[in-house]
Amino acid sequence: ILCSQSETFRLLFESDKWKENQTQQGEIELKEISPIPFKQLLEFCYTGDTSIPLNDISIGLEILKLTDQFLLPELKKKCEFLLQSKIDLSNAYQM
Repeated sequence: ILCSQSETFRLLFESDKWKENQTQQGEIELKEISPIPFKQLLEFCYTGDTSIPLNDISIGLEILKLTDQFLLPELKKKCEFLLQSKIDLSNAYQM
């Protein structure tokens, strides 16, 4: 499913790096990615939808960054729309 949703996942799983870094349990560690935004990204890949928690703008911004990294334009559009609706003077500096 992940490979069909994202070229990045496909390249990752088919690469020699995956085979080298994979644990015996078939896991790979993505050190640069925070768990909460990545969970939202995975939810979107598997279901086509996700509830982006925007009570913390930084999570939405991290998800937005991941959409470029994992080539997910539909999730990017959703993030951009939701972030635009939450921007105000108190949080604009974060963006």
